[in-house]
Amino acid sequence: PSDPPTSLAPTGPCPFYSNFITGCVNDCEQQGYEPLYGTLDECCFAHHGWIPETPGDWMDCMGLTESPTLKPTFRPTPVPTLEPVSSCMFYSDYATGCKNDCL
Repeated sequence: PSDPPTSLAPTGPCPFYSNFITGCVNDCEQQGYEPLYGTLDECCFAHHGWIPETPGDWMDCMGLTESPTLKPTFRPTPVPTLEPVSSCMFYSDYATGCKNDCL
């Protein structure tokens, strides 16, 4: 027999599962019938990857947004780059004509 546990806290990281309310979580409160995943990406892909660009999709599950949010998240943000991450569009500044700030 093994020694009795000294704490009710988990001894390792909890697996990810979808709670179907807020997305994939690893809060150690799974009920036992949910599929479990080792990473957030695996869980989000399996449960929230069906229709891109809709509420609750993979991007939302991963905590990724295309614009800044008003409230902070617990996930780290990507490192800034010196190169544009999207195609730049031309616009008119009415003084010098067409302009493209990315060039």
